[in-house]
Amino acid sequence: MDIKKRPTEHFVVSCIQAMDRIPMQVDALRDQASKSPEIRMFKNNTNTYREKSIAKKNRLDFNVFNNVIAFHIDGGAPDGCWADVEASTTFDTLVRHCGHSLKWKYIPTVTPELKSITVGGVAVGLGLESSSFRYGFLHNSVLECDVLLADGRIVTCTPHNQYSDLFFAIPNSLGCFGYLLRVRLRIVACKPYVLMENVLCESHDVLVDQLLDACNPAKAEFDFDFIDGLAYHSGYGRMLKGKMIDSIDVESQFSIYHEYIDRNQAERQHFIMSIERYLWRWDADFFYLSKYVAPLNNKLIRWYLTPDVMRSDVLRHFHQLLNGFDFGAYKEQGKQAFIQDVVVPAQFTKQWVKFHQEEMLYLNKENPYQYPLWLCPTKNDEQDFTLFSVTAAVNINFGFWAPVAWDRKLDLDTYLESNLDRFQAKKWLYSHVRFSKDELYRRYGGSKYFELKRKYDKQNKIRDLYNKCTQK
Repeated sequence: MDIKKRPTEHFVVSCIQAMDRIPMQVDALRDQASKSPEIRMFKNNTNTYREKSIAKKNRLDFNVFNNVIAFHIDGGAPDGCWADVEASTTFDTLVRHCGHSLKWKYIPTVTPELKSITVGGVAVGLGLESSSFRYGFLHNSVLECDVLLADGRIVTCTPHNQYSDLFFAIPNSLGCFGYLLRVRLRIVACKPYVLMENVLCESHDVLVDQLLDACNPAKAEFDFDFIDGLAYHSGYGRMLKGKMIDSIDVESQFSIYHEYIDRNQAERQHFIMSIERYLWRWDADFFYLSKYVAPLNNKLIRWYLTPDVMRSDVLRHFHQLLNGFDFGAYKEQGKQAFIQDVVVPAQFTKQWVKFHQEEMLYLNKENPYQYPLWLCPTKNDEQDFTLFSVTAAVNINFGFWAPVAWDRKLDLDTYLESNLDRFQAKKWLYSHVRFSKDELYRRYGGSKYFELKRKYDKQNKIRDLYNKCTQK
């Protein structure tokens, strides 16, 4: 059915708005925020990859704000289909509600790949996925949000109201202006299954060419709904396209998505997944991050465990239990935890892949890395966001998450940052950041950042962006 012909519907999932729900909790947050000399947010789920500890003093607990509030379906309006979600709600919870309440007829425009990622975390950070060639980053689909300011006020910001400057400063702010309580984001029509096409590309250049050609904005329409790719260290690549379909005879059977893709030798392969399984295809094994948890590299243990056990939030707990997230231990072993995402304009993408493969990861010839580079095309930001905007019509996001053999005298993250300008590339801030304070603010917001910080947190109760990126 065409989405434009759907009648207006409103599904109330939770009974009231975030700021009215559990009044005692909201009042406590307001009171604590207004009276404390400094405040820090605490929630159980986090997907930053820096050594991190949250002091209990002046800690605001946001774990209770973890519900889907409502869905609204109005196909006749440009932004008529949306979900109201409390900010600590995981995308796992949101997607399950899409299945239960909406019968898999709608999903978020962009669903980040890990179940444990929260809606608020992506809104103040960044998020994209294989639908981003059409929808861009997740923040392009946010319509409004409720923000708890440092002085205890709660404000609703939209692109057009008196708090529009705060609205456009939220992405990539990491919560340095205020803490989200509720997010309203667009949802789009979907179908229950995805027909996948796995195409072998003989070289990295061919992979980039095929991705950029498929996502050419000059095309009137696209014959697929999802697209991403993998560039392997041995020189070839895989382009992965998905098209939503209504029905199937049988769903393809496999356990771990990336293992199924990695071992395939065919030039072109087709297989079918449910839409829910597709959205979480990278969650089992946490992309390639299970490599940090030594017991999970044992083939017998991997055979015994199911994808439900190998999911990202479980692997995180395993890692914390075994290593306490001491990424420094890898450096002592001659390895470095290299977990980064970088967005590169289309015209520089081939050069970036070559740089990544030949300059960064092959400097240590004795121990070349073993894990592929993830390529995810994304369109430009339709509006100018203060702390992070991409302006090229088509960009490719490069993601890498794995332990890498590296010279102990060098820092891989510093080396990456020092080469960003060669490719007009922009780095995400969820992982290790080595920029100086002046360099960070030059790249992310400049004088506008300081202007907004004075306006919305003039007493500096909330840590500034630099401290959030570089300190525990």
